[in-house]
This record gives sequence, structure tokens and C-alpha cells, in this order.
Amino acid sequence: MIYLIWVFYIIGVLFSIFAFCRKTRYSIHMLQQSSYRSGDFLKWCDENITRNLSFCELAAMAVTLVFFFVTTRYFDNTFYASINCGAVMIFTFFGVVPFKKHSGKNAKKPLVYTPRVKRLITACIILAAALLAVSGYASVKFITVYPFAYTLMLITIFNFIFVALANIIVRPIELIINRYYYNDAKNILSQMENLKIIGITGSYGKTSSKYILTKILSEKFNTLMTPESYNTPMGVIKTVRGSLKPTHEIFVCEMGAKYRKDIKELCDLVNPSYGLLTSIGPQHLESFKTLRNIIDTKFDLIGAVADKSHAILNMENEYIRQEAPAGSVGYSVDFVSGSDYWAENISYGPDGVKFTLCTTGGKRVDFESRLLGRHNILNIIGAVAAAEALGMTAEEAVYPVKRLEAIPHRLELRPKPNGVTVIDDAFNSNIEGAKSAVSVLGSFPQGGRILITPGIIEAGEKEAELNREFAISCEGNCDYIILVGEKQTKPIAEGLKEINFDSDRLFVTADLKEALSVMNSIAKQGSTVLFENDLPDLYNEKLI
Repeated sequence: MIYLIWVFYIIGVLFSIFAFCRKTRYSIHMLQQSSYRSGDFLKWCDENITRNLSFCELAAMAVTLVFFFVTTRYFDNTFYASINCGAVMIFTFFGVVPFKKHSGKNAKKPLVYTPRVKRLITACIILAAALLAVSGYASVKFITVYPFAYTLMLITIFNFIFVALANIIVRPIELIINRYYYNDAKNILSQMENLKIIGITGSYGKTSSKYILTKILSEKFNTLMTPESYNTPMGVIKTVRGSLKPTHEIFVCEMGAKYRKDIKELCDLVNPSYGLLTSIGPQHLESFKTLRNIIDTKFDLIGAVADKSHAILNMENEYIRQEAPAGSVGYSVDFVSGSDYWAENISYGPDGVKFTLCTTGGKRVDFESRLLGRHNILNIIGAVAAAEALGMTAEEAVYPVKRLEAIPHRLELRPKPNGVTVIDDAFNSNIEGAKSAVSVLGSFPQGGRILITPGIIEAGEKEAELNREFAISCEGNCDYIILVGEKQTKPIAEGLKEINFDSDRLFVTADLKEALSVMNSIAKQGSTVLFENDLPDLYNEKLI
């Protein structure tokens, strides 16, 4: 009998080790989406505690306390403790089972096994082995299974704290490695004296502007851009060290920011002599804390540009217009004070948009593009202005602009075999882009216009206000609206109520999977579906 009990205990240990590995992967996945910032990760864990502690895990702890009291007070410790610990660890395993779907192949943004992640996994293994070795020694010394079993159980149940601790432990090593890469990239750039570097930043529009500008510049120059959303120091460093060649003439560097001084750090790295500021708004207000911090951070790029005639600014944005330095170049769609580039004679058709680019110098150049939305006209004008500063003419930009294809996940048209047209704007998460996207949806035939959205996120205290504003922009543009997540979409539902949107055509779903199911039930041939914004897994955890 005693042997069977020990077999049961060992099975429990194996189950718990498996559960520990699974939940560690999940925690590292969420930490990666928190940019490896332990503070942000733990804050998210605190706000979503039920997503990090399942009912079964809490039940396991409760059972443990009862068994511990009973076995140590009334029974033979080793015999009953083995049963207790084996049962609790198996219980813990079943508590961790749900975490599989959030961190595996079904995740919208899967865990990327970068060298940093591999080092973090190694640190987790070493830390777990050390804790289990100490607890194992205690179990042998005091002839009880509790220390080892409880340690294994606790680092599994409270895995988010364990992973955050491991991340803090390896941080000094990461800083040393990052500094080496930083200096190496800076040295590469310093040796390319003739390389023209333009930094692009903004609360929104920077990635689209980067793609458009690179397409235009590539018509005349050997141009490199930071790929995809590589807009952090390590993303830029990876691009410089891995892709930048002596033959490149222009480097287009997207610069992202979530905290004060993020842009300054990137400017110190690449030393841009040109700058394009696309917008300023409440994106990432939750981490920036104040709009003033966002403004100062974005203008760090303009401050780094010595010749202000090389600073290209979106004058439609009131925050930019108020802070624009003398001598800078302004652009807009409709002419506003400070604009050096603007558009006239705008017309939309089945093949896209046509407009005349005008300048304060009297130049008038006709453009046409397949890109959808007013904000893309703005992005094109800003890119042409930047291209002229870098040595091209507006006339030379006409052909590459005409050949522009939809930027992935940014108002990208995707016709489907079943006759449904999908407009993929999943990478957009700002109010101006969202309103523009909805107006594009409104240009399609009535009756089958479907909007699927979780709303605007990461806008801090302004989030509710912006989502109500977004809802109001849906008036006359949407026939059906599917909201993804009940919690953060309440302001949208309130805004839709204000415009008397038909409640029978409004659906609130728990997650994207359910939203797609609803969409399939109402979409028919000729319908148009707009996917506006898409929550990363970190935020999607709030919806389930």
C-alpha cells in the first residue's frame, strides 16, 4: 500500500512539473507582450487576477490548508501527506490546463522564442531548480514531503510572480547584452557618413507613412526601412546590425514610444538628420500619464533634427501646430495655417482616390492611389513632403504612389470567395484612423456593412470619451456592429444608444472567436466587414 501511495505522489509531482512548464510559457508570453517590463506585467496580472489564478488552483490551496492541518495533527505525517500532496499537485495541473489556448498556436500574437526569451527560460529553470533543491533538502532533513511539494505547487500557482522575479534577476545581464548591441549598431551608423537617416514618429500613422515614404524613395535611392513594427531600440538595432549595408543611401527609421524619453533614446542611437511627425494623440496615455509627456516625447525627434527645414510636421494636428518650430515644413489634407503641402480636387472612386498636391511654391501635381481613407491622403502628402526634403521631386513620386498597395492590416481590402468583402484595419487603434475607416465602410452598399471592433485601447482616462466619439462616427456608416468584449466596449454601446442605433443589430461578444461566429450568421453575398483594431493577447485576456 505504501508503495502505491508513493507512486501516486510521484505522478502528482510529474503532473505539477508539466503544469509549471505550461504556465511558465504562458507567463513569459504575457511578459513579452508587456515589453519585458516586470512592473507593467505585474500590474496587468493584478488587474486580471482571475486570469492568473484559476478556480482549481485556489481550490488546491484551500484543500492543502485543510489536509496540512489534519495530517500533521491527527495522522502519520508521511503517509497522509503523500496522498495530500499528490492530490493537490494533480488538482493544480487541471487548474493550469486552460492556459494552453492563450499561449499556443491559437494566440493572435504567439510567443516569439527570441534569444532573450531563451535566456529567461534558462533563468526560470535555474531558479526553479534552486528552490526545489533547497525544499528537497528540507524534505529529507525533516522527513516530510511537504516542503518540496508545496514549493512546486506555489511556483506553479503563483507563476506570474516567479517569472517576474526571474526577469528581474536576469535584467543586469540583459542590460549588458543590450549595451553591447547598442554600441555596435551606433558604430556601424557612425561609419556611414553619407547615409541620410529620417526618423518617423507619431501617436498614429507612423507605420503607414514609413511604408509609403520607403516606396517613394526606393524609386530613386537605395533605401532601407525598419521592417514591420520594429520601432523599439532593440528592433532598430537588429535592423542596423542585420540589414544595413554600405550601399544604402537612406535609412527610414520608425520610432515608437510608450514612456517618456523613449524617442530620445532612439535619436541618440541613430542621430536622425530628418524627422517626420505624423500625429500626437492620447495613444499610450496609460503609460505616459499626461498628454504633455506625449507631446514632449514626440517632439524629441524634432529637437534632434538640426536643420528645421528637414522637420516635416502634420499641421492638421492641433498639438503639433502649437509646438511647431520656425522653419519646419507643414502638411495637411485641407489647407491650414502653417501648411506647405496640402490637397485639392479630392475625388473617390472604385479604383481609389485622386487629388492634386499643392505647395506654397505654386506647384500643383496630380496624384492617384489605391489606398483607402482620408488619413491615407494625409500620409501620402507627408511622405511626398519628406521625399522632397530628401532629394526627390513631387513629380518623381507620382508613379510609386500610383503603384502603392494596401499596407497589411491597414484598410487592406480582402475579397472573399463567398462574395463578402473584408476590410482589414486590425493594426489601427487611434480615433482618427478608426473614424476614417468607418467612413470608408459607409461608402459600401447599405444593408450588409458590418463593423467588428474592441474599440480604442491604451488611451488611459480618455479611453471612454474616445470610444463614445468612435460610436457616434458609426451613424449612417454601419448596418451591424459586433463589439469584442463587454468591459471596455461599454462606452461604445452608450454612444450607439445616443445615436439610436438599432439594438437588434448590435452584438456584444466575449472574444474574437465568438465575434466571427456572429459575423458568419449575418454576413451574406455582397456584405462588407470592417475589422477595426484587434486586441493583442495581453488585452484579449480581459475579454474572456
